[in-house]
Amino acid sequence: MFFRFIWKRDRVKRNLMIQDYSNGGLRMIDIRIMFKCCFLRWIKKLLSDDRETSIPTWKKIQLNLLSRLGPDLCILKYNFPAVHLLSKDLLTPLPLFYRKLILTWYEVKPVQNISDIETHQTKWQLLWNNKCIEYKGSMLYFSKWIEQHILYVNDILDEHGNLISLNDVKAIVGNNAHVLLQYNALGSFSLGCADWPFSGSKNGSVHLSVRPISCFTKIFS
Repeated sequence: MFFRFIWKRDRVKRNLMIQDYSNGGLRMIDIRIMFKCCFLRWIKKLLSDDRETSIPTWKKIQLNLLSRLGPDLCILKYNFPAVHLLSKDLLTPLPLFYRKLILTWYEVKPVQNISDIETHQTKWQLLWNNKCIEYKGSMLYFSKWIEQHILYVNDILDEHGNLISLNDVKAIVGNNAHVLLQYNALGSFSLGCADWPFSGSKNGSVHLSVRPISCFTKIFS
């Protein structure tokens, strides 16, 4: 519609029309960038902290919709590239608008590496779909655990910083056929290039203390 306002049929390439006059362009608005900016502003509002004020109705509706893909807006916190999001069909339950919204977010959201991690807060690393947390070269994703709000490293540690017992896990996620294998994976995965510091028993202790730099701050600042 924007380009048709100038002429009915394109006579100049659109990527040239958005250039400055000095480069032979018409300083036309880059529609794709404009839409992406609108999507990112929407994401910023969703991620804003409303603890000191009541959550507006529009936000409650959208949070409820996104909760289909996991609690605590974890769909916006995974640490992987956009192509992985498409390959896993994670957005299938959502309407088209929200699929575009989240895809745009992952197009600009940087994938963090082990070198991007700050010290002293490993416990807030997201466990699932995190390139910094892998088991045998693959990211972890246990849907039953996510449904029970086990999202961060801190959620699988006891008050002493040790891995919770298998019985504790069974009490939370249920005693299904895969829980033992999943528990062993969490007891032996690697955080980037560093070995996870406990062997899967409750006697092990956590020595890693790192937290990723907030990608939200990088993008919105």
